[in-house]
Amino acid sequence: MNESNALNLSPVPQVYWPRLAGSPGKRAAQVLAILTALAMVVAVVMALRVPPDTATGDLVRILYFHVPSAWLAFLSFTVVALASLVYLWRRDRRWDVIALSSAEFGVIMTTLTLVSGSMWGYKAWGAWWVWDARLTLTLILWLVYVGYL
Repeated sequence: MNESNALNLSPVPQVYWPRLAGSPGKRAAQVLAILTALAMVVAVVMALRVPPDTATGDLVRILYFHVPSAWLAFLSFTVVALASLVYLWRRDRRWDVIALSSAEFGVIMTTLTLVSGSMWGYKAWGAWWVWDARLTLTLILWLVYVGYL
């Protein structure tokens, strides 16, 4: 750990974050960030330009946000499980930091999933919440990971 910075109260960024400056990974990270931003712009433009669905009209546009949020939520919780297992196996603190970061991101994505799904459900079914198995288990998953944080 670098002791020269007396104002830094958290050792995590100095110890556990990879140093990208001057590494081949820095250029790859920059290219990936640019490609991600472009893909997001293209996705938003495509979602706004698609014609309304014959059955649900413009309501289908919520699903362009809801479904990717749900996939990212479940993917991030898979990363939490795998990183936690590797942490228990290796006792390397970096894996614990990865698990915690992924859990934080997963809680945000699950919150967005539940909110956007409720908005869609209100317009489609006339109710904000239906005690369906998938909805209830997603809420339980959200509660478990909020408790984890």
